[in-house]
Amino acid sequence: MESPSQCQQDLCVLEIFNEPGIYLDIGCAHPIKYSNTYLLEQRGWAGVCIDRKEFDFSQRSCTYIVKDAIQAICTLDNKEYDYISLDIDCATNDALDSIIKNKITFKFMTIEHDAYKLPESFQTYQRSVLYENGYKPLFLNIHPNWDCNIVFEDWWYDPKANLSIIKELEKLDVLGSSYRATNNVLWLLQRARDKA
Repeated sequence: MESPSQCQQDLCVLEIFNEPGIYLDIGCAHPIKYSNTYLLEQRGWAGVCIDRKEFDFSQRSCTYIVKDAIQAICTLDNKEYDYISLDIDCATNDALDSIIKNKITFKFMTIEHDAYKLPESFQTYQRSVLYENGYKPLFLNIHPNWDCNIVFEDWWYDPKANLSIIKELEKLDVLGSSYRATNNVLWLLQRARDKA
């Protein structure tokens, strides 16, 4: 299975969920290249893609919103998502605040903090908000396979979602672990899925 995602986020989502679900892709950019949700859509998922820059999304079936993310989040009718991909660089924390303020929930989220180039306070703030709202880290400080110095993302889940793979990751004693390459995370998820 070919992944257009930068770091296999799409393949990891497919390991976490047994059935297609609903996604929210904030900061989606190009409809296919580096998309965290294109492959999900090909596997029966539905969802919303938001970006402030206009791209040609005619080959996608998602709802595509060309608007500032914070404004767009306020207009969403659906408040429950299986997966949220959040990556709008320096505005990511503002978007996270808008998600919480508008009572939008998720079962699994990949959120960029870009620790390799942004101050630690940026990442600390995200973690504080997510912990305060009942979410738990699946994996922290994810980095791409090709460079362990580019620590850019945390992955969070809702413990109330009762995702079967979480119990298996707990047994493997890797839940909430840090500084993992995405190919290692995918391998762990595949191993947990085989046991779930």
